[in-house]
Amino acid sequence: MPPWLAAALLISASCKSPARLRPKRVHSRPRWATLRKLHRAEMRRSGIVGSSFYVVRDGCTVVADHLGEQDAEARVPVSARTVYHWASITKTMTGIAIMQLRDRGLLTLDDPIIRHVPELAAVHNPFGDTSAITLRHLMSHSAGFGEATWPWRDRDWQPFEPKSWAQLAALLPIPRFASGPARRFSYSNPGIVYLGQVIERLSGEDYEVYVDKNILKPLGMHASYFDRTPPHLLRHRSRSYHVHKGKRVAALRCRYRRYGVERRAERAAARHGEIRCLPAW
Repeated sequence: MPPWLAAALLISASCKSPARLRPKRVHSRPRWATLRKLHRAEMRRSGIVGSSFYVVRDGCTVVADHLGEQDAEARVPVSARTVYHWASITKTMTGIAIMQLRDRGLLTLDDPIIRHVPELAAVHNPFGDTSAITLRHLMSHSAGFGEATWPWRDRDWQPFEPKSWAQLAALLPIPRFASGPARRFSYSNPGIVYLGQVIERLSGEDYEVYVDKNILKPLGMHASYFDRTPPHLLRHRSRSYHVHKGKRVAALRCRYRRYGVERRAERAAARHGEIRCLPAW
């Protein structure tokens, strides 16, 4: 792992409501001591700026560990209130939203994706008819896509990823397939974005609105949010870092936000929240 990575987290969580996530006194146990020791060793080895982990059992936090700094320049230590960049943890929320729509009778997991997003019929698939790709395949990253994301930008002025669904639809002939559906695991950001389109079209709401109303608020995750950090949480927000020519560099926040389609359809990297919210999730 490269040195000086941005704040990281290791979670073992249950889906209990926040009201039940009360601290539980835990006596010193060799296994927790070993886990904490491993946490500290990996922080040193990898040059991670700040990190947290929680272990949740039966609705109680049995272990919580916070190390390092949420902002290396300001020397602000990591705490339970630190707001982390959640990145692709949001993909699990996309999955929950799809399951909720299934429970409402609006879809089945074996629906062909082109039933809900007919534009995908334009995808060039040398392994067969794209109508064979189902929502279940997209949720399990087994649709057969051969690349994790769209062609990477090679200029600073270029957007991180397509800025609108119309732009993404124009790129549909580009995604390459490595296999037919259900043949192999192949991690795919576009596949999750297509699920985001299903959520928006069936619910009639923007992705982030749906998730906030149907997942975050019911779980009491009020310090979790999309896009820009609310002023009252700014002092708790962690900074992201990357390595440039062997040196730690604070990443520009705009480079670590997803634009356009992913901002409205999947939010894989635009989701932030206090670390203490994640055990509720």
